[in-house]
Amino acid sequence: FLQYLFMDVFGYPLAVNPLLHLGDCVRKSNENYKHDGRVIRCPIKEKDDHVVYEKLINNVFDENYVEEFRIPVFKDKIPCVCKKYRLIHNRFDNYVKSVMVDAHKGLRKEEIKKIIHLSQRIGLDFGEVDVLRDKEDGRVYVVDVNNTPVGPPRHLSKKEHWAALKKMAQTFEEVFVCKPGTL
Repeated sequence: FLQYLFMDVFGYPLAVNPLLHLGDCVRKSNENYKHDGRVIRCPIKEKDDHVVYEKLINNVFDENYVEEFRIPVFKDKIPCVCKKYRLIHNRFDNYVKSVMVDAHKGLRKEEIKKIIHLSQRIGLDFGEVDVLRDKEDGRVYVVDVNNTPVGPPRHLSKKEHWAALKKMAQTFEEVFVCKPGTL
């Protein structure tokens, strides 16, 4: 479902047909927080309807890490971007370090608009979106939408953790909490 909405909003595909695709792709569960992704060689003989098949995104950051953006979304606002780094040899496992940046330093204005539009199309009022930037085509790919957000990622410095928490709390209040006399 996400792959088709992604194509509609961004205008380029994330999903691949593993029966026809030539080369590597990612095979992963559609269930939340599985971390069971793996790279497979296509074409394959039989498709599993309980998993999704996606383009293998080249999100290599350096010789040791791949980079992922964890983006908190509050209706039509993105207060910050948390860049998360995973070991390159284990790209689907939990991340080992992270850093917080301003949303406009991590993403282009048009990318922010599209991420918000995609979130609205899915019906996400509050959640976190996982995004990868492909080093080959420069595009961003929304690879996961989490409607059970956990807040700032671990591995931030104490100062960054509190700054992210403060930005997120302020955005939550701005978007969801009615001020006296506003009704």
